[in-house]
Amino acid sequence: MKKLTLIALSLLVAAFIGCGKTDARPYENHPSGNVAQENNVNGESTTNEISFSDFDPNEIYDLAREVLHTPSKPEPKEPVNPNAPKDYFFEDVVRDIPYVTDDGKNRTIAVRRRLQEVKSLSDEIQFKAKTLLEQASDFKEAMKEAMQYGVENGQSGVLGQLGVLGVGLFIESMRRSVDDLSSGLRQYEEKMRELPDEIEWKDEYIEKIRRSRITLSYMICKDDLSTLETKLLDVNSSPIDILDFMERELVPYVKDHPNTVLYQNFQQSLRDYCELIADSEITSKYPKVATRPFLNRLKTIGDTYNVELSVELPKADVISVEASLWKPSSSREAGTRQTLKIGDAEYGFVWIPAGEFDMGSPESEKDRDDEEVLHHVKLTKGFWMLETEVTQALYLEIMEKNPSKFKRDDRPVDNVSWNDAMMFCSVLTTRLSGELKASLPTEAQWEYSCRAGTKTAYWYGDAEDSSKMNRANGTTSVKSYDPNPWGLYDMHGNVWEWTSDYYGEYPKGTVVDPKGPSDASDRVVRGGSWGANARSCRSAFRSRSSSGDRYSNLGFRFLLSCD
Repeated sequence: MKKLTLIALSLLVAAFIGCGKTDARPYENHPSGNVAQENNVNGESTTNEISFSDFDPNEIYDLAREVLHTPSKPEPKEPVNPNAPKDYFFEDVVRDIPYVTDDGKNRTIAVRRRLQEVKSLSDEIQFKAKTLLEQASDFKEAMKEAMQYGVENGQSGVLGQLGVLGVGLFIESMRRSVDDLSSGLRQYEEKMRELPDEIEWKDEYIEKIRRSRITLSYMICKDDLSTLETKLLDVNSSPIDILDFMERELVPYVKDHPNTVLYQNFQQSLRDYCELIADSEITSKYPKVATRPFLNRLKTIGDTYNVELSVELPKADVISVEASLWKPSSSREAGTRQTLKIGDAEYGFVWIPAGEFDMGSPESEKDRDDEEVLHHVKLTKGFWMLETEVTQALYLEIMEKNPSKFKRDDRPVDNVSWNDAMMFCSVLTTRLSGELKASLPTEAQWEYSCRAGTKTAYWYGDAEDSSKMNRANGTTSVKSYDPNPWGLYDMHGNVWEWTSDYYGEYPKGTVVDPKGPSDASDRVVRGGSWGANARSCRSAFRSRSSSGDRYSNLGFRFLLSCD
């Protein structure tokens, strides 16, 4: 009994402070076995009285070691320009890049900065991977003894339960570290893609990072799917919470693993969920699950994962639209405003005509980034832009929930991901009569609308002016500041706004109706926010975030189009 007490307490303490390192591979006889690889799934892992939620420390240990192993760099070569700077990361690589290019000196400066960013992220990834190594090795002996004494011989006792609690704390700690490393690898991969193609090891490195990220994603999804299956079997689980969980934790990531048991099991879980909410007792207890917005969210997930769900949508409150008023017109002036009644409120939209503009910023602009390469853009179609960011009242009307941190109906909705914003547009479109469709703006459409014909750093001029934007501690009500010349509010500050585009380098020369790269790890966000510095709120400033990210400074606005 004394020994069991020490084991249980050691697990609890170790879960918080960790122990020393070891080079040995831990948990050689772990009951769950190895996690199956992405395209090599032959069956589910075995289970035990104590659930490790498919987080196999052996797999994590090997993956962390793999992440820590970096490809060898090419041998240093003589610089093309002997006067090229040599005091930065991977100087031997930069020597392979002509110092004077079409863009002059700026390209080398951009390469220097990107390499420095990669170096910084590399250090961060190394630290995170080492953290996992420590966690996967520090608990070796304690876990073995806990499995032997705390579970097999005394699970029903108080001390046995204490041992189980220690194991749970360890698994949760490990899960947080895996999530953290996965997020870091996504950023790392994106930064590597920004490096010039002249860097010989670029593709090798990107592929290695991608494999590590996919493996981590598989483990995370496997754990979350186990949680989902538990929730589906629990009679006390709220079906509303279950759908939120699926959208947040599984929908954005399971698609990375086609042709796997994991993917197939998620499809089956969707079918099981439909059977659950079809129960009359459930609909009576949770009437929201029978509403059109709720079922539309579920149907969208089914469409994404090629599952035909037995979902019958109730008749929606159709949003009446006079189609002729929303049709494109070459004679309509920029900034023309009209309203649309959604629910009990009127929402204003302004006309953004087709046109041309210079996207990006001139080299003379203060605080500009090298990524803001000035290039000419032609937009061939006009559209209607919501004059404000989507408010919490509007989001609640369409999605029947409000995830915002800064609660107030007339403030912008925050804590919404790109996936949430796309779902909102999809659900709203189903309620609109006629041919009107809601969508996120492309990055080019957003900047064109923000500038409203101006060429300065902000639509009102080149100097920062706190009276023109919200950079306070938290969001403010929409329309608290003056609109731009076309009648759009809060294009600078308040919340970052999602666009439809993946983040990538700008194309060269003149482009027509650009939509960004076909694939990348992050989506573009624009406009700055209440927590951003002034330079980040400029019309040309670009930032990015993962499509599943939800923060209190992330929101969106949408456009309406009618072909």
